Amino acid sequence: MEAERWLNEVAIVGGPDTVAARIAALDEEFGFGNFMLVTGFLGNLPQEDVVRTLKLFAEEVRPRVAVAAARRGP
Repeated sequence: MEAERWLNEVAIVGGPDTVAARIAALDEEFGFGNFMLVTGFLGNLPQEDVVRTLKLFAEEVRPRVAVAAARRGP
């Protein structure tokens, strides 16, 4: 897969607002119960950046996605 296509169609990249909005939109469109979070793809991020990414996801993205999913309902 071409890098540009991968970034546009597969990867969700950005700050917490961007990532939460994209996940919520995909959940609304397709409905899913789980998804895979990959950080530091192929070891290309230093450990401290991976930890920062996980912390941002847990503290800022996940709660926003949960609120959006609760609004949508089952």
